[in-house]
Amino acid sequence: IPLLPLLLFCWLTSAQKIPFRNYTVRDNLPSNIVSDIEQDSKGFIWFGTQAGAVRFDGYNMVTYDYGSGLPDNIVEDIFIDSDDQIWIGTEKGGIAVIKDGKSRTINTENGLLSNNSKTIFQDKSGNIWDISNIGLSKITKDTIINFDESNSP
Repeated sequence: IPLLPLLLFCWLTSAQKIPFRNYTVRDNLPSNIVSDIEQDSKGFIWFGTQAGAVRFDGYNMVTYDYGSGLPDNIVEDIFIDSDDQIWIGTEKGGIAVIKDGKSRTINTENGLLSNNSKTIFQDKSGNIWDISNIGLSKITKDTIINFDESNSP
């Protein structure tokens, strides 16, 4: 390998400085423990924390917690589906779904297998899947189908 291209490559890569900023409770983050970070189609950054979910526009942080409609403050996962709905999985309260500023809750009372939501994702057919501490829930527009030890393939 010729020395000049190698030196030029090293100079170019070391000359770049990537801007990086830490956000903490001093910047209005409700907790320094962050479990998930997602970005929606409008450019908002969503943080899942031990004290609620946060929507960040680059300047201001808006916290969603139990007092503002989340079923639980401890956020395990945030997922943004193909319809730009924000799915917030919590440790003990199930899932909050936010669309156009309105929130609804999906939990064991309306069919979810467990209120302990660990991971949320969407399949190619548009179904939402929730992985919990005891199994899996498939959430469609009309039903919730649960899979656990008794009926999993």
